[in-house]
Amino acid sequence: MKETSIYYFNLNRSVITELLAKYPNAPKIILNGQTYYPSSQFQEWLTKIDFRDE
Repeated sequence: MKETSIYYFNLNRSVITELLAKYPNAPKIILNGQTYYPSSQFQEWLTKIDFRDE
């Protein structure tokens, strides 16, 4: 899925932008200059982030 579709995880666009800037190691694929996030891998990765360390 494209970055613009990530908001389906009940996060607004500003939170997604901040999240991806803060965690550049999020699972992604870059093809022809477009960034895609594998849905199931991204969702699994998102559940493993420990936000308490922030």
